[in-house]
Amino acid sequence: MRQIDVHFTGGNTAQKTFPVSYAIENREEHYIEILRCTVDLPQTQLPAWLGHGRFDLVTHVRDGMRLVDYNASAHNWPPTHEAESFRYKVYAEIVLHEIHRKKNSLAAC
Repeated sequence: MRQIDVHFTGGNTAQKTFPVSYAIENREEHYIEILRCTVDLPQTQLPAWLGHGRFDLVTHVRDGMRLVDYNASAHNWPPTHEAESFRYKVYAEIVLHEIHRKKNSLAAC
């Protein structure tokens, strides 16, 4: 699993850093990629809108366009505005992290 830090302001709270671990599962035969995410904080430190801190993000390609399903799993609970925004931010951070990781690995060659 890889880890990123996601800076996020949810609800009426100040900005907080959430350590997020993720694994990428490719199902290329179906043009699907599943990002399995876990917020690495104790349950007592998770905001209520984040539920149990585990969720899946599913991307798929349709008509040449990559789509992201932020509610692809029963793990993605609860469906609040803050939780949806957080999952969107996590997806964006993962994409940027993977681009930089691949760029750095190519530069080393």
